[in-house]
Amino acid sequence: MNKLQRLIGFSLFGLTLAVTGCSEVASPKAGTPELRAELFDTIIARTQRREAFSPIKNERLGFDPIQEMEALRDVVVSASTEQELYYALARLSHARRDRHLDLYLVAGGLELPDSVGLDVLDGESNEPAQAPVRIFPDYSDDAAGYFIGDRAIDPRWPELPAIGDQVLTVNGMPVDAWHDSATAFMRHSTSIALSWKLAEAMALSTAAFPSYLRAEELTLVTQSSSGTESAYSLPFRDPSDLSWTGSGDPNYPGLVLELSTPTYDLLVPEDGRRFVVLIWRGFRETMVPDVDDLVEFAESRGLLDHALVMDVTRSRGGSLGAYAMQRLQPLPFKTTFGNLRISDVTEPFIEDKRLDFAARNINDGGVSETIDDGNRLMSWLEDDVLSALSRGEPYSSNVPFKLAHAPKESDGIL
Repeated sequence: MNKLQRLIGFSLFGLTLAVTGCSEVASPKAGTPELRAELFDTIIARTQRREAFSPIKNERLGFDPIQEMEALRDVVVSASTEQELYYALARLSHARRDRHLDLYLVAGGLELPDSVGLDVLDGESNEPAQAPVRIFPDYSDDAAGYFIGDRAIDPRWPELPAIGDQVLTVNGMPVDAWHDSATAFMRHSTSIALSWKLAEAMALSTAAFPSYLRAEELTLVTQSSSGTESAYSLPFRDPSDLSWTGSGDPNYPGLVLELSTPTYDLLVPEDGRRFVVLIWRGFRETMVPDVDDLVEFAESRGLLDHALVMDVTRSRGGSLGAYAMQRLQPLPFKTTFGNLRISDVTEPFIEDKRLDFAARNINDGGVSETIDDGNRLMSWLEDDVLSALSRGEPYSSNVPFKLAHAPKESDGIL
């Protein structure tokens, strides 16, 4: 719930202001320094009164979101072109280190010479071209390390970096300098996810990065395990035109695939050892029936007492994870609690939820957010949250995660 509120608070209100505020005067869409200063101050003020920051997260990351944003004032005010203003706003949004926040290009708004890979409100985003290599982050130490994780199978490029080669430079920049520069333009919530997304984007011709971080071809200097350095200039191609070795995919020798659904792959040892591996892909539309099928399958094969290893390296978050945990292990556990920041967007947010509820469409990215039909959530929004708003309180009451699995009176133990 906080995620949606934050999305409404900045992505729609903030960027729409950038477009409409500047289009009302006889000047370029980037506006004047005075308008950009007003835009910046408005975004900061709205963020302060709408944002539900996590003190624990900010403490662990060692930063203050508002201070990080305020440090970009001159960058925004001095952005005299549409392209400069877009990337200044991108830096301003990503300074909060919350991957749930996003920027959207809107019809009639800021126009970029290249918008491949950028989100478009009520429109289609063009998929960026891909170099014939895939890059992975090296999590073995705290340094910003990257290596070749996979490469295309294609006679057009007989000379490609070897899988496992370390990346030393990217488009002429030392890889640590590239990492630091590119971070400002990548939305993220954790350093681990940041490295993963930057590694992925490094091999893409995406307009997520400004022109000084991009090139017509991807140029890399890599280092082999023997210490030999090699330079490569790699073209960008349509991703559908590339085939891969698959070296970067999960690989468990000695295990065989027993069950596959959109949510997971279940692997079982060939030699009968008493464990299973679940390669979890995500919290998809079919997650609940897929998990039910898994438990039924495990019961029929005598696997319920086996150790379970879950590989979630390719998974994102979702709203019904607690349901999966209820089915996949026998012990009770306490789900997380959350609340809603009370602000001037609380009532519009609840009205949107009313419309979703009437349409039986309370979902998160197309996936149902609640085990019930949403009645518990709507009751809390209509009663507790609106009451908190009328009393002028800064936050709503705490409730079990999105009321997805338990009512507001619950202790959260499932």
